[in-house]
This record gives sequence, structure tokens and C-alpha cells, in this order.
Amino acid sequence: MKEYLVYEEKASRLELFVRIFYSFVLSIVVSLYSLLSSIVSIFQWIVILILGKRSEMLNGIISGFCTYYVSIMSYCYLITDERPGIAPKNMSVFLNGFQYLVYEEKASRLELFVRIFYSFVLIIVAGLYSLLASIAHTFQWIMILILGRRSEMLNEIISGFCTYYVSIMSYLHLITDERPKLVPTHFEISLEIE
Repeated sequence: MKEYLVYEEKASRLELFVRIFYSFVLSIVVSLYSLLSSIVSIFQWIVILILGKRSEMLNGIISGFCTYYVSIMSYCYLITDERPGIAPKNMSVFLNGFQYLVYEEKASRLELFVRIFYSFVLIIVAGLYSLLASIAHTFQWIMILILGRRSEMLNEIISGFCTYYVSIMSYLHLITDERPKLVPTHFEISLEIE
């Protein structure tokens, strides 16, 4: 198991420019995968509404997207210079040592409707945190360009946003009914490539 979103002070200026083009390719892949996941989420919502349980096949596609997004996050947000693969890999995500984004068959119809309103609040909090992380990302980019190293403080802001987003991802994407906390908290994220 590999610890994820770990601070690395040294940063490559060359990789900073390679990242611009590589991230563009990653964003195309993640956009297409996101479109597929969004369409599948609509079907999953209907399945939960009618049957009161999740479809394992649909859940696999949605959690596959979430896992892929998590796997490219540290590279795109300047946390590491290690390039992720362009194609999605079969891997598991762990939060605080527990496997995350796992299939839960049972689903609550009531939570399906609560989720609509709770998601608005989560998205507002995530949007504000994203704004802060974007500002930190810009300053981190400049710092890497000038000094060839990352700022630990900026890295904490950026990785804090990434961990918060990962923690709300399974709820927003109908993978679980467990409501995440509104207030961002620190999680340790690990990846295990299968």
C-alpha cells in the first residue's frame, strides 16, 4: 500500500512544464470518464429509487471513475512529480486505513432525497475550499518555477482540499449513504494497485 498526498519538497521545473501538456491529456480522459460516470449515476439513482438497492455493475463504473480521479489528483495539483498512467488502473483507495469506495448493496430511498439538499451544502463548502486551493496552487506553481521546491504550507492547503474532496466523493456519487462531515477534516489516503 502506498501512502498518498505526501509532501515532497523537491520539485522539477522541467516537470512543471511537462505537467501542463500531460495534465491536458489527463483532463480529456477524466472528462470522458466523468461523462460516462454521470450518465451511469442517473441510472443508479433510478435503480435506488425503484429497488432500494444499488446495482453492482453501475457502482463499479462510478467507483472506477472516483478511483481514477483520486489516482491523478496528486500529480495535477502539484503535490508530486510522479506521473500517473493515462489509462485507469485497477486499484483500491483507503482512508485512514479503511478501504473506501466499496460496493454497498443496500440503499435508502429517503437518503436519496436528503442527498439532493445535503449535496448543495457540500458543494458550496467544497467550492469555497477549491477556491482557496486554486490560489494556493497558483502560488505553488510560481514557487516551483522560481525556487525548484514546494512550500509545505501551500502543500497542506492543496492536499487538504484533495482529502476533503475524496471524503465527500462517495456520497456525492451514490456509492454510500453515509453522510460526510461538512467541515473538512484530515484523512490519510493510501492507494493499493492490484
